[in-house]
Parts: sequence; C-alpha cells; structure tokens
Amino acid sequence: MKKLFLIIVISGLFYNEILAQTDLKVIPYFSIKKVYGGLMIGVEILNINSNNSLPTVGYQYEWIFPDISLIPRKSYSNTTFVSLQNSFNSLFILLKTSKFLGKEVYEMKERLTIKPPKVKIVRKHNNILMPLSGIVQKNDILSVVVQNFSSTNLQYFWDFNGMFVSNNKEISVSMLKGSQGLLKVRVFGFLPRDIDVDYQNITIQ
Repeated sequence: MKKLFLIIVISGLFYNEILAQTDLKVIPYFSIKKVYGGLMIGVEILNINSNNSLPTVGYQYEWIFPDISLIPRKSYSNTTFVSLQNSFNSLFILLKTSKFLGKEVYEMKERLTIKPPKVKIVRKHNNILMPLSGIVQKNDILSVVVQNFSSTNLQYFWDFNGMFVSNNKEISVSMLKGSQGLLKVRVFGFLPRDIDVDYQNITIQ
C-alpha cells in the first residue's frame, strides 16, 4: 500500500511539473526587417515567470500569415523569410511554438506594422549629420538619411527649383544655382514600393 501511495505521489508531482510548464505565461516580441524581395521576421519569447527568453534552439515554429496564405510554414529557428509581391502596411501573424520531446506549446498572434520608406535631407559638418535648418552656407555638404528601404543599393535624384543637380548621395551647396528655393531629393530602390521624397525651402548665404 505504501508503495502504491508513493507511486501516486510521484506521478502527481510529475504531472504538476508538466502542467506548470505548459501553463507558463509568455510575451512574444516580434521584429521585422525589410530585405530584398520581402521581410525577415523574428520573434523572442519572454517567460514572465523567470523574466528570461526561451532558448532559440530545441523548438519548432509554425508560422501562418493570413494576409498572404493560410498554409503553415515550419522552421527550426525563431526567424523566417516572407516573400512580398504586393505592398502591405501591416502583416498579421499566427505563431505556434512547440518544444521537441516536450509538452510546451505556445500560441500567439500579432499584427505588425510595416513602416514605409523614409528619407530626410540633412547637413553634414565634420562628418557629423545634423538637421537642415533651412539656412545653408556655400561650403556646406548636404546628404540624406534613409530608413525602411528593402534595397541597399539606392538611387538618388536631387533637384533645386526644378533643375537637376546630381545623382550622388551627397551634394555640395556650391552646386546649387541661385540664393534660395526648393531643394528636393528622391530616393529609389529596386522595388516599386521602395521610393520616398523629401524637400525643403533653403536660403544660401
């Protein structure tokens, strides 16, 4: 009888341990990076109880992107590539993570915002980029800061008062004809959605 009771107790403890593992509360942190042809998406899963991230190995990840397809795609790492043929402002994710040789299963969902390409004209002084105030000097160098482009090889198109200036990333104010006007730069990538423009009225002193 004692032996039977001991087996029941041990079985109960083991069951409670598994139950505690499967009931762990987690918070997913998704990251997104634009790359040529689509998106790289990653996830870090935080265990609230221990305040530590789950290991990136030893788990299987099943991704579903309903905006694109309902067919699950499986991976053995916490990152995956999503090919995008069309432009999306956001992407809905259904993710199920399960541990090999274990009963841990986590299901989560998230809608990620896909930020559009962004370009900003800046002034370069002693290799330091600074905001463009609108007043520039003849010896100033103007450059651009870009964000959220899929392409790494970008094309630039500068014009001043509607007149073409340069295709370089940086230009000298001395290249501009006139003392004031509208400075504009367009930045293009390989994909149709990889485009943005910035412009500012400037006065040259």
